[in-house]
Amino acid sequence: MTSAPRARVGGIAYVALLIFVALSGFGLATAGRWWAAEAQREKELELLFVGGQFRAAIASYVKASPGAPEYPRSFADLLEDRRQPTIRRHLRRLYVDPMTGTTDWLPIVEAGRIIGVRSRSTVRPMRRRGLVAEDDEMLAGAATVGDWRFIAAAPTKAPAAAVAAAPAPPAGDGVGLLPLPDMNTAPEAPPPAPPAPPANRDSRCADQRATDVATCAAARTDATPVAQVVACIASVSARDLACQMGRSPPPLKLPTTR
Repeated sequence: MTSAPRARVGGIAYVALLIFVALSGFGLATAGRWWAAEAQREKELELLFVGGQFRAAIASYVKASPGAPEYPRSFADLLEDRRQPTIRRHLRRLYVDPMTGTTDWLPIVEAGRIIGVRSRSTVRPMRRRGLVAEDDEMLAGAATVGDWRFIAAAPTKAPAAAVAAAPAPPAGDGVGLLPLPDMNTAPEAPPPAPPAPPANRDSRCADQRATDVATCAAARTDATPVAQVVACIASVSARDLACQMGRSPPPLKLPTTR
């Protein structure tokens, strides 16, 4: 008489175990995708920094040219510039590409000289804003991370019209006196204030994401059902996606104890 109820209890426990395993797998998969995206964001941020170091080193090499401005022939020239009696090091070391984990950079060559570098990675970028304003256009039109081209600006020369003799001082009026200014001349209007830089959506979304993850972790206890933990992680991803798209984020689904 008791075998049937025991069988039913065993079947319910087995089904509950299957549901628990499925929910755990879904939660781990969601967390794995989130951590992978977070790791790529960190690598892209490091690539922007390292690319800026290469760009600054090439510009420093060009500026230190003893004669006509010239770009380096190899990365070794940036590490040891021997064109002067004293060796200069424009680049501290040959940085590792954070996207590939190697120093196998792809040099951007023009007329046999290196004018910039780029990564060999073909990963689709996640960032659309750079660390400096001039990188925004580069990131916006890139299909892969390898399309980020860190090129040093070409040296500029002052135009001939700008190198003009200083205007002669006005002639004196009388004995050593200068003419009085015209009081009827309207004062020049002050130049307009520069526009405020746009807010960096990537950093704002990253702050929101970190806060949401910390909130989910703080609300979780040993008695919290796994399904609620998974729902909280999924809502973090949904809020991050809405922030990246410039939309109002949905509410965070915090776990509750039984």
